[in-house]
Amino acid sequence: MDAFQRSVQVRKKKTEATHSYRPYYLVGFGIMVLVVGFILFTWYNGFYVTGQKTTGWMLSEESNDYAESGPTDEEYKITVLYKVDGELHTFSMPAKVGDYVEGKVIDVYYNPFDVASAKTGNYVIWPMILIIIGAGVTGYGFFDWWDTSREERVKRLLNYV
Repeated sequence: MDAFQRSVQVRKKKTEATHSYRPYYLVGFGIMVLVVGFILFTWYNGFYVTGQKTTGWMLSEESNDYAESGPTDEEYKITVLYKVDGELHTFSMPAKVGDYVEGKVIDVYYNPFDVASAKTGNYVIWPMILIIIGAGVTGYGFFDWWDTSREERVKRLLNYV
């Protein structure tokens, strides 16, 4: 047996051994990440679409006291004041040092059906990252499936010839 025949046998054993379900796992995982990303996107974005925008003011910062196993960055509890239909409302939210300055004017989104429910900012970045990762993994899984199935088709074709 010469070197060429040995390399063909080794290649045949490798292709038989490498047939796996990896493309199916990749596609399944990618679709799950896509679904979670879309759910989070609609959940986060839904508040900003249905919510009303108003102006708010930073009132105060209170330091959160942590035990010995506290965070590395000091965190604060920010109190925000906002006005809706002539009535003043407040809400608190966590923030890192330097994120907000007392007296700063910020955008506040509130629920028109529950004026006491409010948020600041737009947190659509993480769902978008999940959607991009899910699309990439799903696309790679389909490419891997297509490449594997192409090898299988070529192998079947060569066996029949």
